[in-house]
Amino acid sequence: MQPSRRQAPAGERERGVIMEDVIMAVRRLWFGAQVVPMGRAVGVVECGGEMVMHVDEDGPGADRLIGAAAARGAYVVVNPQSRPADLGARLRLAGFTLVQSHATYLFDQTVSAIEKAPVAQEPIRRSGLLSLLRWRGAAQVDIHQIDAAQLAQWNSVCWRAFGSRFSESASLVDKQTAFHNMGASARWYLATVGGRPAGTAILYQDAMAAQILAVGTLPAFQGRGVATAVVRRVIADWERYGQGFLFLDTTPGSPAERLYLKLGFVKSYLREVYAPAQPLS
Repeated sequence: MQPSRRQAPAGERERGVIMEDVIMAVRRLWFGAQVVPMGRAVGVVECGGEMVMHVDEDGPGADRLIGAAAARGAYVVVNPQSRPADLGARLRLAGFTLVQSHATYLFDQTVSAIEKAPVAQEPIRRSGLLSLLRWRGAAQVDIHQIDAAQLAQWNSVCWRAFGSRFSESASLVDKQTAFHNMGASARWYLATVGGRPAGTAILYQDAMAAQILAVGTLPAFQGRGVATAVVRRVIADWERYGQGFLFLDTTPGSPAERLYLKLGFVKSYLREVYAPAQPLS
């Protein structure tokens, strides 16, 4: 029986493994990452460095793997599916440092129609005359799926929304690669307000699950319901066309997390990324 998009796999570990597989698939498609076996783990090699995922070792095996990662200068990903259970503690003892903590959030299909209905925008209380002048209330947001001809415009919005250590032109090369590699498995969305580009999102569908990516809003349009509108559109399209279950990741305690919880996502598990100690010069 094929997995229904109305019901996620029952086991938390099973869901976690699927989500990590999808995350790794996206890295391959987006960043051109190469996947290499590392014993009972998976190495991911990309332009920004190396990463070790899917660690499933015993204690001595984990220590050997940690040593290999340190020698290669590779980051190590730890989550509840990782083995041994004390992998994070072993990494810290070996001189690794926690540098990133994200969580995955699973869309709960039992959210009621009332909860899915548009939420009235409450005035945001800002201090200072400039902040008051900038606040213009909720906006009418239009959302459409882009094609390759609109990718440069989409990238410009995403690049300004998130910021990047790369130039806008370098960012566009990344997006062109991802757009080509993802093909029909992804839908890319551009949100506009009054005809002006305002926000972005991507829905990527893998065999067993779908992931929401790149939800960003330009600073000038933040607080006006752009992200809410675009995420609701992505959810609606997934419910109509998708399969498996739907998830995303973001930083716990962030404004984005508050938005996703309001829209029916529930926290599934935490993912931690550890960086190796810098070699002495």
